[in-house]
Amino acid sequence: MQGRIEPPSKKPEPSSKEKLKSAEKIPSYHTVAVGSGPVGLLSALSALQHRKPGEKVAVLADRREELGVRQQVLWIQEDVFQFIKKMVGEDLINRFMDELAITEDEEDGYYLTTGDFERLLYIALSEYTQGEDYDFIDVQKIAPKQKITDAIQINKEQQVISVQGLAINGVPIEGAPKTCSLNFKNLVAADGARRTLAKAMGEEDVIFDETQRPLHHTKHVVATFRLPEGTTPQSCSKLKVYPGATGAETVSMPTLEDIPFSRDITPCSLAQLKTDFGWKGHTRPHSQIYATRDVVYIGAEMPADLPKEKAREYAIRMMHDQLPQDFIDKMTEIPCDLNTAYGRKMEQLKVSVFDIELGELNKTLQVCANEDEDQLGVIFYMGDAKKNPLYTTGTGVQTGVREVMGFDTYLDSVSTPKLDSDKRTDKQRLRDALESYHVHTQELLGDIRTKQDGWIEGRVKKEKEAEKNFKVFTRYKKSIAELNSLILKVNEAFAKLPNDEIPEIPEFFDQAHTKLNDLKNKYKKVFLCCKGEAHISSYNGVNVEDMIKEFKVIEEEILTTYPSLESVTESLSGTPKEFAATWYNDISEASKQFLLDCYHGVSKSSATTSAVKVGLFSGSQLSEQGPKLNHEPKIDGLTM
Repeated sequence: MQGRIEPPSKKPEPSSKEKLKSAEKIPSYHTVAVGSGPVGLLSALSALQHRKPGEKVAVLADRREELGVRQQVLWIQEDVFQFIKKMVGEDLINRFMDELAITEDEEDGYYLTTGDFERLLYIALSEYTQGEDYDFIDVQKIAPKQKITDAIQINKEQQVISVQGLAINGVPIEGAPKTCSLNFKNLVAADGARRTLAKAMGEEDVIFDETQRPLHHTKHVVATFRLPEGTTPQSCSKLKVYPGATGAETVSMPTLEDIPFSRDITPCSLAQLKTDFGWKGHTRPHSQIYATRDVVYIGAEMPADLPKEKAREYAIRMMHDQLPQDFIDKMTEIPCDLNTAYGRKMEQLKVSVFDIELGELNKTLQVCANEDEDQLGVIFYMGDAKKNPLYTTGTGVQTGVREVMGFDTYLDSVSTPKLDSDKRTDKQRLRDALESYHVHTQELLGDIRTKQDGWIEGRVKKEKEAEKNFKVFTRYKKSIAELNSLILKVNEAFAKLPNDEIPEIPEFFDQAHTKLNDLKNKYKKVFLCCKGEAHISSYNGVNVEDMIKEFKVIEEEILTTYPSLESVTESLSGTPKEFAATWYNDISEASKQFLLDCYHGVSKSSATTSAVKVGLFSGSQLSEQGPKLNHEPKIDGLTM
């Protein structure tokens, strides 16, 4: 048996001298990694590569039976990928890439599931001899209401951690759970955002960054599905349309020869998101989609009050922001064997709902020493145990791996033989190496904070912009609908214009036709709103005030150019005159008012002022709520 096993005792706490004596019987480890996720396993592999002959590494896990079960897709950048390759070996990496368990994207980096990442690291760990090179110790999970210090004790002075052991290297401990104590040089706290290790020492002091902006939407959902049969992760990436800066729009992209799917992206409207799911924003929920192996994953903001039972339906609906309908229709469920605990856990994790709490422990490491300081030990906080970052920035697992990179550099420094020219003591070398690790970690986390703050600032700004645009649109939407009707009538009339029309009339209509259609094309999203809220996907980019200002300029330009068409109309006869009368009689009230100024004697001397007397948007509206022209209109125009 590799650890000292003893039944829980209710005896008084032993004295320091008694602890010192008992510590001699406790097995020692170069590194004890608490946690069997990617960060814990990776730090164990690093320690195995740096230990001295005869030294061992231990991994403490409370969910070994769940290794590989998580199908959420992770994004890995090049530097992180190269470090992982260094830890596990190129042959194993190539094997996983051949299986598409690691998917390479030429532009973005690499993708793999959390489960495949754990499987990769566990296979690499298994290449060492269990029981000789390392011990894998299964420990009891902490019950919801259990006091943490009843399950985990840490004696920093003696560099000893005690846990409730269940099995060592797969061999059940008789009478388990029993207290298992381990001596450590390095203790890696990779136990996630629960921070049980920090809490066991009474050292937890979660602080939030002073510059941290609050998240607008804290509730998120992640969901996984099986790719359509016959497709690859790369084909999913090619089909995917990244939502633009103003939110997802209905788009039709050219089809791809090697992929049998359309590329028609049809996001649902905000009205649907509000009615069906209770979304309260005027901008779209943020979402991101990744694919690897045979898995497609989505992570998205979700309505705060949406029950978990509807989370899967909501996740699928949000996939329409980036993927075509026929692709989504052919996705299937990831198969799970519900007769096994592993399969039931996989089924449970297909859809996960969680609240984001952006916390950070105020320590990167702690130095432990006995009373005589003849041996130093170190506790390292890594991954979510140190900082649980905003996953939408792609900094989650990558931050943890980069912290292990710093740990690997630290182990390099302290394990490299000292040069003759180096006059530092071993203890000073260790402290210098720790200082370098601390600086590395702080710089890393500083970059993460900056990126995270920037993402949150942009998200909040986008939400505020959408809210403002929604209010302005609501104020003017009837007028916008009238303008839309006017443009349709102009287009109809222009299409019917006889080819032999006299020059003056075609020039007038051509200018009105061209300028109004240019306006509609430029602000097509504003006019899309006119069909009703059921057609708008986001109020980002609905620049109503700018559109109104440009329309007023168009009115002024046309009416200034054509202050009076009385002499022209008097000279008309036949088809042109009939056309003008028919066009005038058929168009909307707004258009009639527009033409009244043109046809009925607006004099050149009054052109500048009369040009803005008549319009869809009243001067009082613009002066109170929106942009102003250089001169104040004297008369309100058509008020909707």
